[in-house]
Amino acid sequence: MSGPDIQRQCGSRSDPLAGCSQEPNVEGRVYKSEAECVSDTYLEDGSCSDVFEIGQKVHQESGPRYESMSLCLDQHGNQCTETPAPGYSYFTPLAGHPQKPRAVG
Repeated sequence: MSGPDIQRQCGSRSDPLAGCSQEPNVEGRVYKSEAECVSDTYLEDGSCSDVFEIGQKVHQESGPRYESMSLCLDQHGNQCTETPAPGYSYFTPLAGHPQKPRAVG
């Protein structure tokens, strides 16, 4: 982000860095299902199907993968599935299911 985009987020041209953040706005929401997205008002009607499909593809390509079901279950609870691949299988959490919280101490 540069030029006018930063100035719009940062204020006046006379002092372009005062209170300025060059970080992009990445605010969003995570849904476990398309129906959950539709029931919310965050996205425009009709967008949920497209963005949910994109999210599923991103999850398949870059989501966490485990060599064993037990490790996946340990990290994500009862929300894992086996995914076959040519010559092997791996285990992934279902899309939209975050890692289980861990006690610190």
